[in-house]
Amino acid sequence: MAEKISWHWNWLNRISLVLVCVMFLTCLSCSKTGGGSSSGGTATVEEQIAFSLSPNPGSGTMLVLGSTQDFIVTVTSVMPKTGVRATLKLVNDADGSTTFSQTISSSVNPFTVTFQNMAVGVVYTATITVTSASTAANFAKRSFKMAGK
Repeated sequence: MAEKISWHWNWLNRISLVLVCVMFLTCLSCSKTGGGSSSGGTATVEEQIAFSLSPNPGSGTMLVLGSTQDFIVTVTSVMPKTGVRATLKLVNDADGSTTFSQTISSSVNPFTVTFQNMAVGVVYTATITVTSASTAANFAKRSFKMAGK
């Protein structure tokens, strides 16, 4: 009888050991790895782009003396390591035509942009879009009215 108990006990120990090994290997295969990054580091997530303008164009129509207007763009979020692109667009409100457009890149904060080609007595919608140079989906946009005086 003692031999039967011993044989069953050894058999149960072996099955238990095999089950523990299988569970251990299963846990190892399900663990999170580097995520396919070739650099071996962890992926960084950029902070959502935010920016301010100086002078602040406000909510009304900004009157502009001359045919150009400079703005200092300050990225108020963390500047992406690869920098940003600022896209400027100036649309004539009367006929919907694009009077001026330009895209500039910058890794310096703050930086200056200039709207050009404004005519006296014409109302425009100006749009500045600041986009991360490395993540196109990370951008902020601001539109406002300007008029040549």
